[in-house]
Amino acid sequence: MPFRVSTSLAFGFGFALSALAQTPPATAPADPRTGDFLVVDCLLPGQIRRLGGRTTYLSARRAVRTAARDCRIRGGEYVEYDRADWRSALGAWQPQAEAGDAEAQTIVGEIFELSEEAVKWLQTVPYKGSLPTAVPTDPLIYRFYELINVYGTTFKELIHEEFGDGIMSAIDFNMDLAREADPKGDRVKIVMSGKFLSYKTY
Repeated sequence: MPFRVSTSLAFGFGFALSALAQTPPATAPADPRTGDFLVVDCLLPGQIRRLGGRTTYLSARRAVRTAARDCRIRGGEYVEYDRADWRSALGAWQPQAEAGDAEAQTIVGEIFELSEEAVKWLQTVPYKGSLPTAVPTDPLIYRFYELINVYGTTFKELIHEEFGDGIMSAIDFNMDLAREADPKGDRVKIVMSGKFLSYKTY
């Protein structure tokens, strides 16, 4: 029977968080009693930084966990009476989590009540490919590597002749695999279909 596989990439901490945001964890009723030493998610103002001899600029605001009193002294912003609102905490920490800050990612994981293992996987940078080495050592996979080495330039010239300068997408991509009978021995038939993407000049 023919076998079809379709690929689609959807990776990243931000993507995963946007999906989780649709199902927030249960929250407890708000406690209006906020003391000076209550630890809050504090959004500090940006820093005025100097670049070179004459240029100054305002950096992005940053989130820290600190006492409410310390946050006020430093001119920060925090939710005073609604500590049960997970959206407020998420709004403070998510930008830094998506930017790669490990502490912020851990805190966001706590907001969504994720396990340590789940947070670790979300912090793992996705990479292309599944092979442990640049040149495959598995005999079957090596045949594909050999095929591209031999016919890759031919594929390129034929695609450019038919479509113009560009590439075949490996994301918007379908592949059919079937067994083809042959008197000399059954053959593997593979048909690949990828969207053509023209080169763009910037």
